[in-house]
Amino acid sequence: MKETHYKLKHRVTALFAAAVMLCSMLPGAAFAEESTPQPTEETVQMEQQTEPSETDNGQTDESSPDPGEDVTEATPETADEQPSEEEISAAVVGAELYTDLPDAPIGSYIGSEGLPVATGETKIGISEWPESQLEEGGSYLTAVALDNDGLTMAAPLLDGADYAIVPIMAQVEYPANGSTLDLVLPDSVTLLDYYGAPAEDAESLLHNEYSETSAAVLGVYVQADANFTAQLVYTAPDGSTLTKTLQVAIDRNATAEYPFPDSEIAAFAERPTPAVTSGKITKVAKVNGTWLIWFNGEPAYCCTPGADGQPKNCPTYTYVNTSMVGADQYVPGDHYGNQYRIWGGLTQLSLGMQELPPVALSAEAPSLLDSCRTIYTDAQMQIIENYPDSTAAKILIGSAQTLLEGTDAYASARGYYTYIYQPGRAGWQTVAVIGPEISDDEPNPKPIVQEIYANWEAPAQTASGSFDFDYGIITNKVQLKTTEKVDGATIEIEPITQSGTIDGGTWNISPADKQSVTTAGHTNDDNFQNNGGAASASWTLHYSVSKTTDSRNGRVGPYTTQDEADAAADSARDAAIAELQGEAQRMVDNAVASAKAELANVKFRYEEVGVPYGFEMYWGSNGSNQTISVPANSNNAYLMKNDEWSLQVNIKKTDSETGNQIAADAQYEIFQWDTVTGKYQPTGGYNTYSVQRQGDGTYAVINSA
Repeated sequence: MKETHYKLKHRVTALFAAAVMLCSMLPGAAFAEESTPQPTEETVQMEQQTEPSETDNGQTDESSPDPGEDVTEATPETADEQPSEEEISAAVVGAELYTDLPDAPIGSYIGSEGLPVATGETKIGISEWPESQLEEGGSYLTAVALDNDGLTMAAPLLDGADYAIVPIMAQVEYPANGSTLDLVLPDSVTLLDYYGAPAEDAESLLHNEYSETSAAVLGVYVQADANFTAQLVYTAPDGSTLTKTLQVAIDRNATAEYPFPDSEIAAFAERPTPAVTSGKITKVAKVNGTWLIWFNGEPAYCCTPGADGQPKNCPTYTYVNTSMVGADQYVPGDHYGNQYRIWGGLTQLSLGMQELPPVALSAEAPSLLDSCRTIYTDAQMQIIENYPDSTAAKILIGSAQTLLEGTDAYASARGYYTYIYQPGRAGWQTVAVIGPEISDDEPNPKPIVQEIYANWEAPAQTASGSFDFDYGIITNKVQLKTTEKVDGATIEIEPITQSGTIDGGTWNISPADKQSVTTAGHTNDDNFQNNGGAASASWTLHYSVSKTTDSRNGRVGPYTTQDEADAAADSARDAAIAELQGEAQRMVDNAVASAKAELANVKFRYEEVGVPYGFEMYWGSNGSNQTISVPANSNNAYLMKNDEWSLQVNIKKTDSETGNQIAADAQYEIFQWDTVTGKYQPTGGYNTYSVQRQGDGTYAVINSA
């Protein structure tokens, strides 16, 4: 009897060792859905105790029937007899499985895995992804981000660089089935993967779709050298949207350390070791009542009941050892089922992560339900007792049944190596990542050829460009009424703006000051009045721009020799340099095109400051004070008018004796001074003045021009 008792106690202790590693409540949220898992275990009928005993929640086995006993009308525990969606109390569901969300659920439904999926008001939030030194308690989601919009954050420069690595956290609470969430970043920033390189598949990080998910959180890294705005867009199945923004300011007065994990290349020994020996939990999702986690962007599993594990405040994790799981525990692609199979199963006993307390058993063989209560947490027992037909309950019950039946650990030789990572701070989950498959004919893998990688870096590239424009102005000074050309007018001409910047380039115009010109050009001939009124001035504008790209780096491999790796790195570097040169030249070409378009016309002040004798300034259209727009590479004439002095001459012919107006026509001759000949000329030719009798019998001097 003692020997029997010892073996049973040893087996139950072993099951406890595995079960405490089960992550009953995982942290944070995720942005990708796993394929629907296919349970491989069957629900096991539990043995019913002959005597009622009190459970952990204070009920007896009579008041809380064993989930494994035969179903009767009084105990509707089968899937077909589960309460309908309307009958599931939101308060009960929230108290059982959803205490870690900021807002209590308002409803639920049974998901495809057999557990309640909580529903409620959909909220989204975008904020800074806090680093491990920023302690925050409470929910895995950040209520401040869910309840506010337009949050701001300051990002310090990366130590030794002129840019910042900006950690951004996006989250959604109660997304609808079929909804999506997109993180929208401007073109001026670069999305990075979880190892510090530009992300090759940005959509997998920025676009997310949801099904049977109650909450999700994602952390991403963005490289930026200037302030920018990030936007989060949630799209419901009916097309309606929710949006929020995060304002990011680059703090050039502060610096931060490189945030990415160190990578090491290790050859396989007796057991393989991972290429990446440190990292963080980067996203999590609560699917069918269970938190699933991703480590460095890859599906992973948490091992410590009740401990924290989420992107927010996540410390750096370090690889500690390689364990193994059987093929019956790990099903590729079944993230949800694997979480229960691996850490609720019996074969992950080599982790040695913690000291396990002894299990006290009675001399009599325990029932399956009693065994479950001994080795599983309260949260796991809630699943077993309330949702026995769920995938999770079937796996947990099947593991306990296997233990009681005495199945040896590692019954399946074929399986997978598992990398174990420990947190850098107490209170956080131990994390496991599935490694390579264990070969049937090599249960103890032999060393393999080392994989060689090589890093490369392409320096920043610079390109320059420039152009010159000419602007010519010819004066056209005329009389207002006769349109005769006017010489001797002094006109000031100057560009209104002498310099400026366009798209990172600078321009200036020369001469920058005004030019003063005097109209001239009359000819000593009969065309005297039709020539002249002219003067000219010209300016030259010069624009120049220089553009520099960011540097670029990367990693190539694996290769079998260093020479191959180095050659590939050189090729990648040269290709990156050529691409960066093209990028710099495209930026210059775009800047030059923008400047040419903006400077295609330049405004000048066109003002008469010296009026010739016999004229006055004119303030109407084309008058003595104008602003003119001058096209580039032109030499056009610009009209300016003067108001002439005017004299009204009327002649009244009267009889000297009577004083009466003489009715008969009188003949008059008007002589005009001719500047060319230096004589008075009679009417005709250059002289267009004459005398005409008016209707009232008087005579008026007129100019036929």
